[in-house]
Amino acid sequence: AIDEEAERATRKLSLEDLEFEAAFDENGVSTQWSQDDLDQYEEDGVPALTVDHLSQFPKQVSNELRQMRMGIQVKPVGRGADQATAEAIQGIIQSIEQNSHASVAYETGADFAIKGGFGFWRVLTKYTYDDPKTEQEFNAQHIEIETVENPFTVFGDALGKKPDGSDWEHCLIVENMARKIYERNHKDTELAGISDWAGISATLPVATWISSEAVQVAEYFYSKHKNEKAVLFSDGIVRRRSLLDSNIKKYGNPGLPVDKSGNTVISIGERMVDVRTLHWIKTNGKEILDRRDWPGIYIPVIPVYGAQYNLNGKRIRYGMIRNAKDPQRGLNYMFSRAVEAIGLIPKSDLFATPEQIAGHENIWKLINRKSYSFTPYNAVVTKEGNLLPPPIRQ
Repeated sequence: AIDEEAERATRKLSLEDLEFEAAFDENGVSTQWSQDDLDQYEEDGVPALTVDHLSQFPKQVSNELRQMRMGIQVKPVGRGADQATAEAIQGIIQSIEQNSHASVAYETGADFAIKGGFGFWRVLTKYTYDDPKTEQEFNAQHIEIETVENPFTVFGDALGKKPDGSDWEHCLIVENMARKIYERNHKDTELAGISDWAGISATLPVATWISSEAVQVAEYFYSKHKNEKAVLFSDGIVRRRSLLDSNIKKYGNPGLPVDKSGNTVISIGERMVDVRTLHWIKTNGKEILDRRDWPGIYIPVIPVYGAQYNLNGKRIRYGMIRNAKDPQRGLNYMFSRAVEAIGLIPKSDLFATPEQIAGHENIWKLINRKSYSFTPYNAVVTKEGNLLPPPIRQ
């Protein structure tokens, strides 16, 4: 709730930017005009044109990023790292990216950042075999990089400051799941056994989590911190005090090795360290569906941001659309008024006698609207025997 509140204004503006850039909604109604303007223009018989001059610019940036072929790069730095090991890890990561179609995830996240100011992609693990036959297949898992198709379903830590989200302490990912799909995937849960979903929504902290035909399922990553004492020994190895105490309790000694002289290594220094662990749960708002510890120290959801700055303590994020909306509105207005003005230009009157157009009235009614290759008329002779000239414009 705190994260949603902190980014509510930013997300509202971002959604408006994306709708504006789309130019038309799913019903074909222009999103670059307000509904009041559309109604007024229709009542006045004035065209409200949408001349899309805006979408080409974010597409140019997106296409340049696609040509760059974004990907993870491994550099050997620190702790005895070497070029050979880095290249081996690079090969593993490239295999993960290729099998995951990671380029789609990168491009989708970047595209949302370019247009609306923020996007995401995520890393997750999956069991490799759906129908395992051996113990190895039963335990086999692989890593995938997954596309986040809707960035508004991700709520990162609003207090995080690093651009890659590495300092996030928690992250929420929500998904609206149809009742049939939920009951198939989570048939053993308490909610699946309840027939009246609408009736239990009032008992939840957020009533909109469950409706009669759908439920909101959320993944929640969170971290835990524990202060532990790290002890440096004379053999150059750092050991945790908690492990030494556990060995004493279990075996009667700390389990320390001996040095080259046959003497037990001794402590030469100690300090407190912050041990961070990550955990994951899945919930429907009423019960916990699944939980597990997450390996690693970073939440596996990676944000990508457009332009951002701090305005008196408030973080402002936006993409290329935000500052281009008013010029696009002006362009739509000018084209609409130009078409209206052209439509109001009076057309030259045609002069003809009723006898000259008799039988051809339907054509002559449209003479100022359509271009005909020829216009038929009747030759008329006056009482004096004179032939009337053809109909002419004045």
